[in-house]
Amino acid sequence: VTASQGDRARLEDLVRNDALTGLRSRTYYGMTVDKLERQQMRPVSIIIADMDGLKLVNDHMGHSEGSEMLCRAAVILRSSLNSADCIARMGGDEFAAIVPGCAREDLDELMQRIRDAFDAHNINEDHVPTHMSVGGACAQDMTTTLAQALSEADRNMLAVKRENSPRWRLRIKNWIEKHTGKAVQLDDSRYRMSPVHNDS
Repeated sequence: VTASQGDRARLEDLVRNDALTGLRSRTYYGMTVDKLERQQMRPVSIIIADMDGLKLVNDHMGHSEGSEMLCRAAVILRSSLNSADCIARMGGDEFAAIVPGCAREDLDELMQRIRDAFDAHNINEDHVPTHMSVGGACAQDMTTTLAQALSEADRNMLAVKRENSPRWRLRIKNWIEKHTGKAVQLDDSRYRMSPVHNDS
């Protein structure tokens, strides 16, 4: 019985937590959303954060360095938010935070705190520049579901990423070339933001 209980505890830990970063898992994020919807908790803000330039690091420095970059980003994100907030790795290089009680008027200040934390971290040039594009949205009342807030936060993050990502890819390229001597090409189609196509 003891072994079985231990196995269940380990399985539950794997389900609830992301093995690489130590943050919550996408499954736990979904469980938290369901709980908040049942409780009809509002306001609730959702923040989406996506790594900038991770593929450059994976391709030119290896996936182990890319994993370290993800872990550094997770620590910075965690330190910027309240310990009670659900911060989850949604998959790959995208993270989401659920912040109950955070109203729309407080959301910008919270996202700025995250940006400031990354800026402070990047003053030290001993490591690859680590940056996330951040977007958010608020379900102010029950007329907005948390799924709708997540979609809006993701759209807002992508708009920020289109603006920020070229600058951060260039900064990462320069760091890699300086510290490894490798030549990094940014005109590779893998590193371009996809344009919006107009059929007309």
